[in-house]
Order: sequence, then C-alpha cells, then structure tokens
Amino acid sequence: SDRTGLALSGGTVSIEGTPATTTLDATGRAALPTALPQNWTRLEKPGFSSVWRSAALQVGGVSAVVDVRPTPLETGQDAGPTSFSGTFAGGGCKVTFPAAGLSGTGKLSLTPLSTQGLPGLTPAGWSTLAGAWLQLEGVAISSPGTLDFPLPQGAPEQDMVWAHWDEMKHVWVALGTGLTKGQLVAL
Repeated sequence: SDRTGLALSGGTVSIEGTPATTTLDATGRAALPTALPQNWTRLEKPGFSSVWRSAALQVGGVSAVVDVRPTPLETGQDAGPTSFSGTFAGGGCKVTFPAAGLSGTGKLSLTPLSTQGLPGLTPAGWSTLAGAWLQLEGVAISSPGTLDFPLPQGAPEQDMVWAHWDEMKHVWVALGTGLTKGQLVAL
C-alpha cells in the first residue's frame, strides 16, 4: 500500500484486453499467463485507488511490474443534486462543484496521492507536486468543478502542468500548462 509501503494482499490483478485475472497473495505478488508482447496490468482492491502499469513479455514469460502502490481511499461523502453541499475535502485537497454540478445520488471521496501512489507512471522529466484520486460511486460530473491542492513548500511559482490519468489510453493528459501558483483548471 502507498501509505505503509507494505505488501497489499487480496487485490485483483488483470491484464487489460484479456480474460486473465488473479488475486494477490499474502506477499502482494501474482502471476498471470499471457502471450501478448506488451501488456497493461491493472490492480484493483475495494477501498483503494486503482493502479495501471505497462509490462513487456520477458523471455520465460516472467515480468516484474514497477512499484504498484494503491492508496487507501478516504471515506466517501454523500453526494447528489439534493444532498450536495458544494465542496468535498480530503487530506488537504478540496474539490468544488457548482449547484447541480453532479448528477445521480451516491458517494464521492477525494484522496490525496503521493508520487508513489499515482495510477500510472509519469512521463520522463515530470516531477509530481501533488496528486489526488476522485472516486465517484453512483454520481457523475455534469458541470465542471475545481480541484485545489496544497503545494509543498519550495514548489515552483510558475510553469506547472495540470494533468489527469486517462484510464482508456493509459497516458497522462495535460489539461493546462504554464500555470502559476493559485491558478485552477476545471475538472
């Protein structure tokens, strides 16, 4: 797990695009058969953020996946058009939606992520200042909101990039570039 650094047992590991799925053992390890030369593996466990890693098929069919550390999710808060108060906070992060910014009724949680707990590896040369996992259960975003992060002391004053992880394409997508401290970009 990201917060403890200890092995995470009981999570489900799958190779995307195949029926191959297994469960992590007590040491946090799993083995899956595949003939695909390049794979995307996904680790999921209820109550934790999901993590994706790329893995190339190695001679003998064994490949170690780089540092997979899901993060325990913050407790979900009631969310929906009638019960929504506007702002959800978690671990110093804050997300704000306008009136009717969510559709449906369910739970929303906002969990800060460390650089080790990001859903995918960042591109070469990127340094992560802050990250968060927004978990929606039974609700959808219907109007853009804003996400506010506390930045670490000594963070650069300008030229920051706001990005999100695209689960389907397995890449980080820049939503805003050249940002200065205090600027927010719509979700």
